[in-house]
Amino acid sequence: MGPVHLALQHPAMATAVEDPRALKRSLGTLPLIAQSLAGIGLTLTAVVNIPLIVATAGTSTWICYLIAALAVVLVSETLLLFRRHPSGAEGIAAFVALGLGEAWGGMAAWGLLLAYGSAAVCCLAVFGQYFDGLLRRLDLTLLPVLGFVAGALICLVLARRNARLSGFLMLGTEAISTTIVLGLCAVLALKGAGGAAAATPLQTSAIPQQVSSGLVIALLSFAGFESAATLGAEALDPERSVPRALRSSVLITAAVFLVWSYLLTLGLEQLPVAVRQGPEALPALADHLGRPGAGVMIEIGALLCTFGSSLALLSCLGRVGFALARQGVLPRRLSVVHRRFGTPARAITLGTAVAVVVGLTLARLGMTPDAIYDLCGGFSSLAFLLAYLLVAIAGWRHGSEGVSWARVRGICGGSALVLIAILVAFLAGAVASQGAMLIWFAGLTAIGALLVRRGRLPSA
Repeated sequence: MGPVHLALQHPAMATAVEDPRALKRSLGTLPLIAQSLAGIGLTLTAVVNIPLIVATAGTSTWICYLIAALAVVLVSETLLLFRRHPSGAEGIAAFVALGLGEAWGGMAAWGLLLAYGSAAVCCLAVFGQYFDGLLRRLDLTLLPVLGFVAGALICLVLARRNARLSGFLMLGTEAISTTIVLGLCAVLALKGAGGAAAATPLQTSAIPQQVSSGLVIALLSFAGFESAATLGAEALDPERSVPRALRSSVLITAAVFLVWSYLLTLGLEQLPVAVRQGPEALPALADHLGRPGAGVMIEIGALLCTFGSSLALLSCLGRVGFALARQGVLPRRLSVVHRRFGTPARAITLGTAVAVVVGLTLARLGMTPDAIYDLCGGFSSLAFLLAYLLVAIAGWRHGSEGVSWARVRGICGGSALVLIAILVAFLAGAVASQGAMLIWFAGLTAIGALLVRRGRLPSA
Protein backbone atom coordinates (compact mmCIF):
# COMPACT_ATOMS: atom_id res chain seq x y z
CA MET A 1 0.00 0.00 0.00
CA GLY A 2 1.27 3.45 -0.88
CA PRO A 3 2.49 6.10 1.54
CA VAL A 4 -0.71 8.12 1.67
CA HIS A 5 -2.71 5.25 3.12
CA LEU A 6 0.05 4.22 5.49
CA ALA A 7 0.24 7.71 6.95
CA LEU A 8 -3.50 7.73 7.58
CA GLN A 9 -3.43 4.37 9.30
CA HIS A 10 -0.33 4.82 11.45
CA PRO A 11 -0.33 8.13 13.38
CA ALA A 12 3.06 7.34 14.89
CA MET A 13 4.82 7.80 11.57
CA ALA A 14 7.04 10.76 10.72
CA THR A 15 5.60 14.28 11.01
CA ALA A 16 7.44 15.92 8.13
CA VAL A 17 5.78 18.87 6.42
CA GLU A 18 4.93 16.62 3.46
CA ASP A 19 3.16 14.09 5.70
CA PRO A 20 -0.59 14.24 4.89
CA ARG A 21 -1.25 14.51 8.63
CA ALA A 22 0.20 18.02 8.37
CA LEU A 23 -3.02 19.03 6.62
CA LYS A 24 -4.91 20.96 9.26
CA ARG A 25 -7.65 18.88 10.85
CA SER A 26 -10.48 21.34 11.53
CA LEU A 27 -13.55 20.11 9.66
CA GLY A 28 -16.71 18.73 11.19
CA THR A 29 -19.66 17.23 9.38
CA LEU A 30 -21.30 20.53 8.37
CA PRO A 31 -18.37 21.92 6.32
CA LEU A 32 -18.06 18.52 4.62
CA ILE A 33 -21.75 18.58 3.67
CA ALA A 34 -21.24 22.11 2.37
CA GLN A 35 -18.30 20.86 0.27
CA SER A 36 -20.46 18.14 -1.29
CA LEU A 37 -23.42 20.44 -1.96
CA ALA A 38 -21.18 23.10 -3.47
CA GLY A 39 -19.44 20.47 -5.59
CA ILE A 40 -22.84 19.51 -6.97
CA GLY A 41 -23.94 23.12 -7.51
CA LEU A 42 -27.67 22.95 -6.74
CA THR A 43 -28.72 26.19 -8.40
CA LEU A 44 -26.58 25.44 -11.44
CA THR A 45 -28.86 22.47 -12.05
CA ALA A 46 -31.92 24.72 -11.81
CA VAL A 47 -30.66 27.38 -14.22
CA VAL A 48 -28.88 25.14 -16.76
CA ASN A 49 -29.56 21.41 -16.50
CA ILE A 50 -33.31 21.35 -15.89
CA PRO A 51 -34.05 23.62 -18.88
CA LEU A 52 -31.85 21.34 -21.02
CA ILE A 53 -33.79 18.26 -19.94
CA VAL A 54 -37.15 20.01 -20.37
CA ALA A 55 -36.22 20.69 -24.00
CA THR A 56 -35.97 16.93 -24.70
CA ALA A 57 -37.97 15.08 -22.02
CA GLY A 58 -40.73 17.65 -21.53
CA THR A 59 -43.06 16.91 -18.64
CA SER A 60 -41.15 13.68 -17.96
CA THR A 61 -38.25 15.70 -16.55
CA TRP A 62 -39.19 14.77 -12.99
CA ILE A 63 -39.10 11.08 -13.98
CA CYS A 64 -35.52 11.55 -15.18
CA TYR A 65 -34.57 13.02 -11.80
CA LEU A 66 -36.41 10.32 -9.87
CA ILE A 67 -34.51 7.56 -11.68
CA ALA A 68 -31.24 9.50 -11.39
CA ALA A 69 -31.77 10.02 -7.65
CA LEU A 70 -32.29 6.30 -7.11
CA ALA A 71 -29.15 5.56 -9.12
CA VAL A 72 -27.04 8.07 -7.17
CA VAL A 73 -28.29 6.70 -3.86
CA LEU A 74 -27.01 3.32 -5.03
CA VAL A 75 -23.63 4.83 -5.97
CA SER A 76 -23.35 6.61 -2.62
CA GLU A 77 -24.11 3.37 -0.78
CA THR A 78 -21.21 1.82 -2.71
CA LEU A 79 -18.91 4.52 -1.33
CA LEU A 80 -20.22 3.90 2.18
CA LEU A 81 -18.96 0.32 2.01
CA PHE A 82 -15.53 1.88 2.62
CA ARG A 83 -16.64 3.83 5.72
CA ARG A 84 -13.98 2.12 7.85
CA HIS A 85 -11.24 3.30 5.47
CA PRO A 86 -11.23 7.12 5.56
CA SER A 87 -10.04 8.71 2.35
CA GLY A 88 -7.31 11.31 2.12
CA ALA A 89 -6.64 14.11 -0.32
CA GLU A 90 -7.07 11.68 -3.22
CA GLY A 91 -10.78 11.33 -2.37
CA ILE A 92 -12.64 8.28 -3.63
CA ALA A 93 -9.53 7.17 -5.54
CA ALA A 94 -8.33 5.84 -2.16
CA PHE A 95 -11.22 3.37 -2.25
CA VAL A 96 -10.24 2.20 -5.72
CA ALA A 97 -6.69 1.59 -4.48
CA LEU A 98 -8.01 -0.55 -1.63
CA GLY A 99 -9.95 -2.81 -3.96
CA LEU A 100 -7.94 -2.79 -7.17
CA GLY A 101 -4.42 -1.77 -6.17
CA GLU A 102 -2.31 1.37 -6.30
CA ALA A 103 -2.06 1.50 -10.10
CA TRP A 104 -5.84 1.68 -10.57
CA GLY A 105 -6.06 4.02 -7.60
CA GLY A 106 -3.65 6.35 -9.38
CA MET A 107 -5.75 6.20 -12.53
CA ALA A 108 -8.89 6.99 -10.55
CA ALA A 109 -7.12 9.97 -8.99
CA TRP A 110 -6.03 11.13 -12.44
CA GLY A 111 -9.65 10.84 -13.60
CA LEU A 112 -10.79 12.95 -10.67
CA LEU A 113 -8.10 15.51 -11.50
CA LEU A 114 -9.56 15.81 -15.02
CA ALA A 115 -13.12 15.84 -13.65
CA TYR A 116 -12.61 18.56 -11.06
CA GLY A 117 -10.47 20.68 -13.36
CA SER A 118 -12.89 20.67 -16.28
CA ALA A 119 -15.90 21.14 -13.98
CA ALA A 120 -14.16 24.17 -12.43
CA VAL A 121 -13.73 25.68 -15.90
CA CYS A 122 -17.47 25.13 -16.49
CA CYS A 123 -18.48 26.87 -13.29
CA LEU A 124 -16.09 29.77 -13.75
CA ALA A 125 -17.36 30.28 -17.30
CA VAL A 126 -20.97 30.47 -16.10
CA PHE A 127 -19.92 32.69 -13.18
CA GLY A 128 -18.27 35.06 -15.64
CA GLN A 129 -21.38 35.06 -17.82
CA TYR A 130 -23.69 36.06 -14.96
CA PHE A 131 -21.13 38.54 -13.64
CA ASP A 132 -21.00 40.20 -17.04
CA GLY A 133 -24.80 40.17 -17.27
CA LEU A 134 -25.21 41.91 -13.92
CA LEU A 135 -22.67 44.56 -14.94
CA ARG A 136 -24.58 45.18 -18.16
CA ARG A 137 -27.76 45.72 -16.13
CA LEU A 138 -25.84 48.53 -14.41
CA ASP A 139 -24.71 49.91 -17.80
CA LEU A 140 -21.13 48.88 -17.08
CA THR A 141 -19.02 47.31 -19.79
CA LEU A 142 -15.79 45.50 -18.93
CA LEU A 143 -13.76 42.73 -20.52
CA PRO A 144 -15.95 39.62 -20.98
CA VAL A 145 -13.35 37.42 -19.27
CA LEU A 146 -13.01 39.68 -16.23
CA GLY A 147 -15.56 37.74 -14.19
CA PHE A 148 -13.91 34.43 -15.07
CA VAL A 149 -10.46 35.59 -13.92
CA ALA A 150 -11.70 37.54 -10.88
CA GLY A 151 -13.77 34.60 -9.68
CA ALA A 152 -10.80 32.25 -10.03
CA LEU A 153 -8.47 34.58 -8.12
CA ILE A 154 -10.90 35.07 -5.22
CA CYS A 155 -11.46 31.32 -5.02
CA LEU A 156 -7.71 30.77 -5.04
CA VAL A 157 -7.14 33.09 -2.08
CA LEU A 158 -9.91 31.44 -0.05
CA ALA A 159 -9.02 27.84 -0.94
CA ARG A 160 -5.36 28.36 0.00
CA ARG A 161 -5.98 29.94 3.38
CA ASN A 162 -8.61 28.02 5.33
CA ALA A 163 -10.61 24.90 4.48
CA ARG A 164 -13.08 25.47 7.35
CA LEU A 165 -13.80 29.07 6.34
CA SER A 166 -14.19 28.00 2.72
CA GLY A 167 -16.64 25.29 3.79
CA PHE A 168 -18.89 27.69 5.68
CA LEU A 169 -18.68 30.21 2.84
CA MET A 170 -19.82 27.48 0.42
CA LEU A 171 -22.67 26.66 2.78
CA GLY A 172 -23.73 30.30 2.76
CA THR A 173 -23.65 30.70 -1.01
CA GLU A 174 -25.56 27.45 -1.55
CA ALA A 175 -28.15 28.35 1.11
CA ILE A 176 -28.83 31.78 -0.38
CA SER A 177 -28.94 30.64 -4.01
CA THR A 178 -31.09 27.60 -3.21
CA THR A 179 -33.52 29.73 -1.19
CA ILE A 180 -33.96 32.08 -4.15
CA VAL A 181 -34.90 29.22 -6.48
CA LEU A 182 -37.15 27.66 -3.84
CA GLY A 183 -38.89 31.04 -3.59
CA LEU A 184 -39.54 30.95 -7.33
CA CYS A 185 -40.92 27.42 -6.96
CA ALA A 186 -43.18 28.55 -4.13
CA VAL A 187 -44.63 31.25 -6.37
CA LEU A 188 -45.22 28.63 -9.07
CA ALA A 189 -46.91 26.31 -6.60
CA LEU A 190 -49.18 29.03 -5.16
CA LYS A 191 -49.92 31.09 -8.26
CA GLY A 192 -49.29 28.71 -11.13
CA ALA A 193 -47.23 29.62 -14.15
CA GLY A 194 -49.81 32.05 -15.44
CA GLY A 195 -50.12 33.38 -18.94
CA ALA A 196 -51.22 31.65 -22.09
CA ALA A 197 -49.89 28.28 -23.11
CA ALA A 198 -46.84 28.33 -25.34
CA ALA A 199 -47.26 27.82 -29.06
CA THR A 200 -45.31 24.57 -28.88
CA PRO A 201 -46.34 22.52 -25.82
CA LEU A 202 -43.91 20.24 -24.06
CA GLN A 203 -43.69 16.54 -24.76
CA THR A 204 -46.15 14.91 -22.35
CA SER A 205 -45.56 11.20 -22.94
CA ALA A 206 -42.51 9.44 -21.53
CA ILE A 207 -40.72 8.32 -24.70
CA PRO A 208 -37.81 6.02 -23.69
CA GLN A 209 -35.28 7.71 -25.99
CA GLN A 210 -36.10 11.18 -24.63
CA VAL A 211 -36.10 10.02 -21.03
CA SER A 212 -32.77 8.27 -21.62
CA SER A 213 -31.23 11.48 -22.97
CA GLY A 214 -32.58 13.48 -20.04
CA LEU A 215 -31.49 10.81 -17.58
CA VAL A 216 -27.85 11.27 -18.54
CA ILE A 217 -28.00 14.99 -17.72
CA ALA A 218 -30.03 14.32 -14.57
CA LEU A 219 -27.55 11.79 -13.21
CA LEU A 220 -24.64 14.05 -13.98
CA SER A 221 -26.39 16.88 -12.10
CA PHE A 222 -25.39 14.95 -8.95
CA ALA A 223 -21.70 14.70 -9.94
CA GLY A 224 -19.47 16.20 -7.27
CA PHE A 225 -21.37 14.79 -4.29
CA GLU A 226 -18.27 12.68 -3.51
CA SER A 227 -16.05 15.77 -3.21
CA ALA A 228 -16.22 15.73 0.60
CA ALA A 229 -14.03 12.62 0.48
CA THR A 230 -11.06 14.75 -0.67
CA LEU A 231 -11.16 16.43 2.75
CA GLY A 232 -10.91 13.17 4.67
CA ALA A 233 -7.39 13.98 5.91
CA GLU A 234 -8.66 17.33 7.22
CA ALA A 235 -11.78 16.02 8.98
CA LEU A 236 -11.82 15.75 12.77
CA ASP A 237 -13.62 12.39 12.69
CA PRO A 238 -13.41 11.14 9.08
CA GLU A 239 -14.87 7.68 9.77
CA ARG A 240 -18.15 9.29 10.80
CA SER A 241 -18.27 12.73 9.19
CA VAL A 242 -17.32 11.78 5.61
CA PRO A 243 -20.00 9.03 5.27
CA ARG A 244 -22.56 11.35 6.86
CA ALA A 245 -21.67 14.11 4.41
CA LEU A 246 -21.93 11.80 1.41
CA ARG A 247 -25.28 10.35 2.41
CA SER A 248 -26.78 13.67 3.59
CA SER A 249 -25.75 15.57 0.46
CA VAL A 250 -27.31 12.93 -1.81
CA LEU A 251 -30.60 12.85 0.10
CA ILE A 252 -30.85 16.65 0.32
CA THR A 253 -30.02 17.06 -3.35
CA ALA A 254 -32.44 14.34 -4.45
CA ALA A 255 -35.32 15.98 -2.59
CA VAL A 256 -34.53 19.45 -3.93
CA PHE A 257 -34.06 18.30 -7.53
CA LEU A 258 -37.35 16.38 -7.54
CA VAL A 259 -39.27 19.47 -6.37
CA TRP A 260 -37.48 21.72 -8.83
CA SER A 261 -37.81 19.40 -11.81
CA TYR A 262 -41.58 19.15 -11.33
CA LEU A 263 -42.44 22.78 -10.57
CA LEU A 264 -39.94 24.46 -12.89
CA THR A 265 -41.15 22.31 -15.77
CA LEU A 266 -44.67 23.68 -15.21
CA GLY A 267 -43.29 27.19 -15.39
CA LEU A 268 -40.95 26.71 -18.34
CA GLU A 269 -43.83 25.30 -20.37
CA GLN A 270 -45.37 28.77 -20.48
CA LEU A 271 -42.30 30.41 -22.02
CA PRO A 272 -41.67 30.76 -25.74
CA VAL A 273 -39.63 27.89 -27.15
CA ALA A 274 -36.69 30.20 -27.92
CA VAL A 275 -36.11 31.06 -24.24
CA ARG A 276 -36.90 27.72 -22.58
CA GLN A 277 -33.34 26.46 -22.88
CA GLY A 278 -30.15 28.07 -21.63
CA PRO A 279 -28.99 30.13 -18.65
CA GLU A 280 -31.55 32.89 -19.33
CA ALA A 281 -34.55 30.55 -18.99
CA LEU A 282 -35.05 30.88 -15.23
CA PRO A 283 -34.58 34.68 -15.08
CA ALA A 284 -37.09 34.90 -17.94
CA LEU A 285 -39.51 32.69 -16.01
CA ALA A 286 -39.10 34.85 -12.89
CA ASP A 287 -39.90 37.97 -14.92
CA HIS A 288 -42.82 36.15 -16.57
CA LEU A 289 -44.42 35.61 -13.15
CA GLY A 290 -44.62 39.37 -12.68
CA ARG A 291 -42.40 39.68 -9.63
CA PRO A 292 -40.35 42.92 -9.86
CA GLY A 293 -36.65 42.21 -9.70
CA ALA A 294 -37.17 38.43 -9.58
CA GLY A 295 -35.07 37.85 -12.68
CA VAL A 296 -32.17 39.77 -11.16
CA MET A 297 -32.46 37.74 -7.95
CA ILE A 298 -32.22 34.51 -9.94
CA GLU A 299 -29.08 35.82 -11.64
CA ILE A 300 -27.58 36.77 -8.27
CA GLY A 301 -28.41 33.31 -6.95
CA ALA A 302 -26.74 31.70 -9.95
CA LEU A 303 -23.70 33.94 -9.46
CA LEU A 304 -23.38 32.88 -5.82
CA CYS A 305 -23.89 29.21 -6.64
CA THR A 306 -21.28 29.13 -9.39
CA PHE A 307 -18.83 30.96 -7.15
CA GLY A 308 -19.32 28.43 -4.34
CA SER A 309 -19.05 25.54 -6.80
CA SER A 310 -15.88 26.97 -8.30
CA LEU A 311 -14.37 27.28 -4.82
CA ALA A 312 -15.31 23.67 -4.00
CA LEU A 313 -14.00 22.26 -7.26
CA LEU A 314 -10.71 24.16 -7.19
CA SER A 315 -10.19 22.99 -3.60
CA CYS A 316 -10.75 19.39 -4.70
CA LEU A 317 -8.53 19.86 -7.74
CA GLY A 318 -5.65 21.03 -5.55
CA ARG A 319 -6.03 18.19 -3.08
CA VAL A 320 -6.11 15.47 -5.73
CA GLY A 321 -3.07 17.07 -7.37
CA PHE A 322 -1.37 17.10 -3.96
CA ALA A 323 -2.06 13.37 -3.51
CA LEU A 324 -0.77 12.54 -6.99
CA ALA A 325 2.39 14.52 -6.27
CA ARG A 326 2.98 12.52 -3.10
CA GLN A 327 2.71 9.34 -5.16
CA GLY A 328 5.24 10.64 -7.70
CA VAL A 329 2.73 10.99 -10.53
CA LEU A 330 2.99 14.79 -10.55
CA PRO A 331 6.09 16.83 -9.57
CA ARG A 332 7.03 16.34 -5.92
CA ARG A 333 7.16 20.09 -5.38
CA LEU A 334 3.35 20.08 -5.37
CA SER A 335 3.22 17.78 -2.33
CA VAL A 336 4.14 20.49 0.19
CA VAL A 337 1.65 21.61 2.83
CA HIS A 338 1.57 25.34 3.65
CA ARG A 339 3.20 25.73 7.06
CA ARG A 340 0.77 28.37 8.33
CA PHE A 341 -2.49 27.54 6.54
CA GLY A 342 -2.18 23.75 6.69
CA THR A 343 -3.52 23.41 3.12
CA PRO A 344 -1.95 22.08 -0.10
CA ALA A 345 -1.56 25.68 -1.22
CA ARG A 346 1.00 25.04 -3.96
CA ALA A 347 -1.11 22.37 -5.66
CA ILE A 348 -4.23 24.56 -5.40
CA THR A 349 -2.37 27.47 -6.99
CA LEU A 350 -1.14 25.42 -9.93
CA GLY A 351 -4.52 23.76 -10.44
CA THR A 352 -6.27 27.14 -10.50
CA ALA A 353 -3.69 28.53 -12.93
CA VAL A 354 -4.22 25.62 -15.32
CA ALA A 355 -8.01 26.03 -15.14
CA VAL A 356 -7.70 29.74 -15.90
CA VAL A 357 -5.37 29.12 -18.85
CA VAL A 358 -7.73 26.49 -20.28
CA GLY A 359 -10.75 28.75 -19.89
CA LEU A 360 -9.04 31.78 -21.42
CA THR A 361 -7.73 29.66 -24.30
CA LEU A 362 -11.21 28.37 -25.09
CA ALA A 363 -12.57 31.93 -24.93
CA ARG A 364 -9.75 33.09 -27.20
CA LEU A 365 -10.78 30.41 -29.71
CA GLY A 366 -14.18 32.09 -29.88
CA MET A 367 -16.17 29.77 -27.62
CA THR A 368 -19.05 31.31 -25.69
CA PRO A 369 -19.64 30.45 -22.00
CA ASP A 370 -22.46 28.13 -23.09
CA ALA A 371 -20.14 26.33 -25.51
CA ILE A 372 -17.43 26.05 -22.83
CA TYR A 373 -20.02 24.62 -20.44
CA ASP A 374 -21.09 22.00 -23.00
CA LEU A 375 -17.53 20.98 -23.88
CA CYS A 376 -16.00 20.92 -20.40
CA GLY A 377 -19.21 19.62 -18.87
CA GLY A 378 -19.15 16.59 -21.15
CA PHE A 379 -15.47 16.07 -20.37
CA SER A 380 -15.98 16.17 -16.60
CA SER A 381 -19.08 13.98 -16.82
CA LEU A 382 -17.17 11.23 -18.57
CA ALA A 383 -14.37 11.41 -16.00
CA PHE A 384 -16.80 11.24 -13.09
CA LEU A 385 -18.66 8.27 -14.56
CA LEU A 386 -15.46 6.28 -15.00
CA ALA A 387 -14.26 7.12 -11.47
CA TYR A 388 -17.59 6.01 -9.99
CA LEU A 389 -17.46 2.80 -12.03
CA LEU A 390 -13.98 2.00 -10.71
CA VAL A 391 -15.26 2.45 -7.14
CA ALA A 392 -18.12 0.03 -7.81
CA ILE A 393 -15.69 -2.58 -9.15
CA ALA A 394 -13.33 -1.99 -6.22
CA GLY A 395 -16.20 -2.43 -3.75
CA TRP A 396 -17.15 -5.72 -5.42
CA ARG A 397 -13.62 -7.03 -4.93
CA HIS A 398 -12.86 -5.52 -1.52
CA GLY A 399 -16.11 -6.10 0.33
CA SER A 400 -16.89 -4.44 3.63
CA GLU A 401 -16.43 -5.51 7.23
CA GLY A 402 -19.75 -6.37 8.85
CA VAL A 403 -21.65 -6.40 5.54
CA SER A 404 -22.69 -9.67 3.92
CA TRP A 405 -21.21 -10.54 0.55
CA ALA A 406 -24.70 -10.81 -0.91
CA ARG A 407 -25.42 -7.20 0.02
CA VAL A 408 -22.02 -6.02 -1.19
CA ARG A 409 -22.50 -7.73 -4.53
CA GLY A 410 -26.03 -6.38 -4.81
CA ILE A 411 -25.01 -2.79 -4.11
CA CYS A 412 -21.82 -2.80 -6.19
CA GLY A 413 -23.27 -4.87 -9.01
CA GLY A 414 -26.36 -2.70 -9.24
CA SER A 415 -24.27 0.45 -9.13
CA ALA A 416 -21.95 -0.83 -11.86
CA LEU A 417 -24.86 -1.81 -14.12
CA VAL A 418 -26.49 1.60 -13.74
CA LEU A 419 -23.22 3.41 -14.41
CA ILE A 420 -22.44 1.28 -17.47
CA ALA A 421 -25.92 1.95 -18.88
CA ILE A 422 -25.51 5.72 -18.35
CA LEU A 423 -21.99 5.61 -19.77
CA VAL A 424 -23.17 3.82 -22.93
CA ALA A 425 -25.99 6.34 -23.38
CA PHE A 426 -23.59 9.22 -22.82
CA LEU A 427 -21.03 7.92 -25.31
CA ALA A 428 -23.73 7.22 -27.91
CA GLY A 429 -24.63 10.90 -27.92
CA ALA A 430 -21.08 12.21 -27.51
CA VAL A 431 -19.67 10.28 -30.49
CA ALA A 432 -21.93 12.22 -32.84
CA SER A 433 -21.72 15.66 -31.20
CA GLN A 434 -18.51 15.76 -29.13
CA GLY A 435 -16.00 13.67 -31.03
CA ALA A 436 -13.17 16.13 -30.44
CA MET A 437 -13.84 16.05 -26.70
CA LEU A 438 -13.60 12.24 -26.69
CA ILE A 439 -10.27 12.37 -28.52
CA TRP A 440 -8.87 14.84 -26.00
CA PHE A 441 -10.16 12.72 -23.15
CA ALA A 442 -8.55 9.57 -24.55
CA GLY A 443 -5.25 11.40 -25.05
CA LEU A 444 -5.15 12.88 -21.55
CA THR A 445 -6.13 9.53 -20.05
CA ALA A 446 -3.25 7.87 -21.89
CA ILE A 447 -0.87 10.53 -20.56
CA GLY A 448 -2.20 9.84 -17.08
CA ALA A 449 -1.59 6.11 -17.47
CA LEU A 450 2.03 6.77 -18.42
CA LEU A 451 2.55 9.13 -15.49
CA VAL A 452 0.97 6.70 -13.03
CA ARG A 453 3.15 3.88 -14.30
CA ARG A 454 6.27 6.01 -14.02
CA GLY A 455 5.45 7.34 -10.57
CA ARG A 456 4.07 4.18 -9.03
CA LEU A 457 5.80 3.44 -5.73
CA PRO A 458 6.45 -0.08 -4.45
CA SER A 459 4.02 -1.33 -1.84
CA ALA A 460 5.18 -1.34 1.75
